[in-house]
Amino acid sequence: MDKYSIKKLPNGLEYILVDNQSVETVSLCVSIRVGSNDEAENVNGISHLIEHMIYKSNRLFKTKYDLYKALDTIGASYNAYTDKNLTTFFVKSDAIHQKNLIDVFSSLICEPVINENDLENEKSVVIEEIQNTNEDPFDCIYNRCYKLIYPNYPISQKISGPPENIRNITVQDIKNHLNTFYTSNNMVVSISGKLDKDIDKIMEQSNFSRAKSAIDITINKELVPHSKTTSINFVQKPIKQIFLGIAFPTGGLYHNDKYAIKLLELILNGSMSSRLFVRLREEEGLVYSISTSSTDYEEGGIFFTITSCDKEKYQQSITSLLHEFKKLQTTPISEEELQRWKNFIKSSMIMDIENTMDVADYYAREMLFYRKNIISFTNLIHKFMEPNVNDIMRVAKKLFDWRHMKLIVMGEYSLNGKKIVENIMRIVKETYAN
Repeated sequence: MDKYSIKKLPNGLEYILVDNQSVETVSLCVSIRVGSNDEAENVNGISHLIEHMIYKSNRLFKTKYDLYKALDTIGASYNAYTDKNLTTFFVKSDAIHQKNLIDVFSSLICEPVINENDLENEKSVVIEEIQNTNEDPFDCIYNRCYKLIYPNYPISQKISGPPENIRNITVQDIKNHLNTFYTSNNMVVSISGKLDKDIDKIMEQSNFSRAKSAIDITINKELVPHSKTTSINFVQKPIKQIFLGIAFPTGGLYHNDKYAIKLLELILNGSMSSRLFVRLREEEGLVYSISTSSTDYEEGGIFFTITSCDKEKYQQSITSLLHEFKKLQTTPISEEELQRWKNFIKSSMIMDIENTMDVADYYAREMLFYRKNIISFTNLIHKFMEPNVNDIMRVAKKLFDWRHMKLIVMGEYSLNGKKIVENIMRIVKETYAN
């Protein structure tokens, strides 16, 4: 069983340690509770831009190239990501280098140097990234789902923001953001793996202990209203296939049904024996791949399915997708099928426990969002074992409510958008009327 301990530096910064002496690696995650949900509309994208900028310059190294060489010299694997509700920097290496990792990343996070030249160069890189994702049908549909379900709320903002925002962000904007959010009371450090016996002393002597405190950031976000109408959205895009997206609102980060919803993801599209794969690919030959997932935040979340098909098969594909959703609402899943997916998720999580990076990232999130009720990685497995057959049907009935469904069709089609919408609405009503 994974055991953890929570410590606090004199400046109030908390860190969580997950010791595992049976491995030879150590992973460090630094997570800051800020993302696109926390951004004003005119600076939407700044959290993601700062994620890039953090690796450019700090007081420990004269140049960014010195930083890169230092990390490569010890064979470190490092990166970062920005989400709607947090920004995380992570690194993994041989456990003998953990002091170096802590020294380097505490300097990166707590004493960055933001200069004009680096900012302008990185703006170009980020804008190129945004333009690339704008061409990706999956990203386009995912972002549109949020805009349709949560219109006019920050949760619907793109994590990367629009290019025009990135162009207008200044050095002072960056510094203001860092001063507001990159503080000892708004970040956590998570370290997992073969920990040094002097790990507490290393942390106390690092720049993490010098992170500035700020006026208490009270984060008490609540669910925001989601759209309660069926919406069919057609997006013209010059691509050969038709891409389909179907999304439903969820109860968000703290809803008790999130474990049953994860099991529904697997039942529908967990692997090659899942319902959507078997029906749409193996039996009907309609699609090559299907993506089904859910994302949850304090303000809300979505359950979505995205796939693609030939232009002539979009109506049949939608019909099959909706019938599988409806079947979960009307026909109890068998004990055997439910147990199969419980075993699947248990096995996946046991393998994750062996990865120090997955463990560090998990506990960083637990610290940020569940500080008073942290569930150990091992006990999380038990949470997924609890839902029964009746729970799955109850949650499916509530989740797959067609009256709150958003359906997106993306592609270039000979029929006009109005005709496509009429066809799909007919399919929806016929499916749920039966």
